[in-house]
Amino acid sequence: MTSIGLIIFGIVLTVIMPAKFIDETNKTFQHESLSTIMISMLFVVLFEELLFRGLYKILYFLFLKMSGMQ
Repeated sequence: MTSIGLIIFGIVLTVIMPAKFIDETNKTFQHESLSTIMISMLFVVLFEELLFRGLYKILYFLFLKMSGMQ
């Protein structure tokens, strides 16, 4: 159900979004090599994982402290 919602959302954005904006956004990475793009994606994924896993652990620790379980 979520996948269908995301697909519909993507279609709606494609219809609503001006083509000029999409073209300007795509030009951002036209002059980069494939390896540069892949390395950038890797760093983004690693940063996102560390951020949210770290945030989860911090919130879990705070929950334990506030509930008096430790």
